Amino acid sequence: MSHCYQIFNVSNSIEAVELYCKALGAKKTNEEKSAEGWVGIDMTVFGFDIFVQSFPNWVENPPEKQGNCCISFSFEQDLRKAYDVLKEESRSCEIHSDWFWTPLAALVTDKFGIDWLFALEV
Repeated sequence: MSHCYQIFNVSNSIEAVELYCKALGAKKTNEEKSAEGWVGIDMTVFGFDIFVQSFPNWVENPPEKQGNCCISFSFEQDLRKAYDVLKEESRSCEIHSDWFWTPLAALVTDKFGIDWLFALEV
């Protein structure tokens, strides 16, 4: 069976998945660890699978490409909740109510370096 998922490369996959579960209502579906310290966690967000992985040396030397995700929300309160949770300790965050294609949008680069674009469906 074919399968598609997105990969996030972060410094601490366990902490990242806990944050995404809180912000987005994600569900952790699997967790694997290696003797070398690699941790890989599968999670599902709005029916889409994301694989979050980390290696011990990524704390000092994170990979160049860490990941990004765009989510279109049906309800403003869900968008604002996700934004409010992810903006804590974020590298950057901004919210926009003046984009022509959506009444509300948010851009967040979270503390793990993952870029998020949130938009309210119209």
